[in-house]
Amino acid sequence: MSVQQSILACLLVAASVCQAQTGRLSVTASGNGTMQPWLVGLAATVGFLFLVFTLLIIKRLMKKDRREEDSLIDHSLEMEPGKGDKQTPL
Repeated sequence: MSVQQSILACLLVAASVCQAQTGRLSVTASGNGTMQPWLVGLAATVGFLFLVFTLLIIKRLMKKDRREEDSLIDHSLEMEPGKGDKQTPL
């Protein structure tokens, strides 16, 4: 299981536990103890977009680290004597 999947699983479990303990969502200005349907949809959309944004940032950072490591390995292999002396015209 990758780090991204682990983080997502932990967030989903935490959210479900919190909702199960309270038995309802937060109180709104209407005062009846439940959220209005449009507000539930809006909160779900914003939460989903935040999770996707976070996962994309993490993925990009991990790819960047891998590319840097791969380029260091590639450069060390390419630095064999006598093979890197040729220059090509632009």
